Amino acid sequence: MGFYINALLEADSSERAEIEAVEMVRTSRIRAVVINSPTDPPQMFVDEIFELEDWPEGQSRPLSGFIFYEDPKADWRKEHSASTPS
Repeated sequence: MGFYINALLEADSSERAEIEAVEMVRTSRIRAVVINSPTDPPQMFVDEIFELEDWPEGQSRPLSGFIFYEDPKADWRKEHSASTPS
């Protein structure tokens, strides 16, 4: 299972934005609901980066748009399917 989330932040490059977005999610309350074992830590990837020319002054840059999805390529799904009788 995976999730998508929007991370709105300020950075001086797309590379820095990627690093900061992942760190923002890692240190958020969202991380507390992950139930992966220590031998299977969660992996986070940035899917897209969009640059905004202007951001309204005084607005926060939150995490938003949290959506779960099932990943058909996930290894645990393949292992579970192989061990489940048909």
